[in-house]
Parts: sequence; structure tokens; C-alpha cells
Amino acid sequence: MPATPWALAPLPNGSTGAYGSQNYTADASLDDTADQFTAKADHQITSWWRVSGSYLWYHSLEPGENWFGTVSSPSQWTLDRTVNATAINNLITPDPTTVLSIRYGFNRFPNEDGQRSQGFNVGSLGFPSNFVSQIQAPIFPQFNFSTLTEPRSWWHRPDHLPFEEFPGGCLEVPRPPQSKVRL
Repeated sequence: MPATPWALAPLPNGSTGAYGSQNYTADASLDDTADQFTAKADHQITSWWRVSGSYLWYHSLEPGENWFGTVSSPSQWTLDRTVNATAINNLITPDPTTVLSIRYGFNRFPNEDGQRSQGFNVGSLGFPSNFVSQIQAPIFPQFNFSTLTEPRSWWHRPDHLPFEEFPGGCLEVPRPPQSKVRL
């Protein structure tokens, strides 16, 4: 493996007592931005018919944790969410003992998932071009490691490639969900 990916990871900030002990701890700050707008109009058409309408808009950019403060952070996802909601209310009183309420509402909130490292050149890490050309989501790859005392079942997942240099280590190949590409 090239040394470049490890240059982007932070150095240990704690001492290791035994093999497999944790040697890096960090606090992650989440900078979430959000904006909101609401409008409502009421109108009395006749003495027995009232109408109101409202529109609500909300937008937020919700980030995952940024443990390392670099492109190599493991939880580098972002959620871009926009909400649009509309409502129309009719309140009709045809006589003193009857009230009819007719309402309609519609809302949508599409979520767009992204990565802080979207568009990262994986080839800059020294991977061969035939490997890089098959990656469908160009993001910084996530590296997962375990020790002999904490084995993981990475060998059961086709989207993980083993590292022979590291016992129990693997590289998670970045690709979109439900991908049919085999490497």
C-alpha cells in the first residue's frame, strides 16, 4: 500500500498500553446550518365560508462527524434536506348547527446524501489506474482495522478488499448502494 493515505490520517494522541488498545481519541464538532420560512394567509369569502392557505419551506445541511478534520475522516457524509409544505383549509358553516371543514395539504422533503470528499482523486493515493477506473463514487476510501483481539468479518463482504500487510485490516471500496460492479 502507498504511504499517502496514512499521511492524511492524524497521528496518535495517546499512549498504547497493550496491543490493540486505543491510541487516538477526538471530539467531533457538528456545524449544522438551517433556514426556515413560513407564510400564511386567511380570507373570509362570505359570512359562512373562510379560507386559509399556508406555505412552509425549510432547508438544512446536516453533516456527519468530522473526527480528523481532514478528508480522511471516517464519517464524512452530509445530508442536504429541503422541505416544502403547503396547505389549504376551507371552513364552511352552511347553518348554525353544521360546520364543514375541507382541507388539502402536500409536502415533500427530498434528501440528497453526499460526502465531504466528493470528487476526491483516489488515484492520488497510489492505487493502480485499472482499480481507480472502476470506482463509481470518487470519494476518499474508508479504512477499517481490527486487531487479533477484535476480529471483524470483512472477508464475508464483497465490497471490502483485504490488506495483506495488516492483520485484520481492510479497505472499504467506495461505491453507490446496490452497485453491481465486481472488482
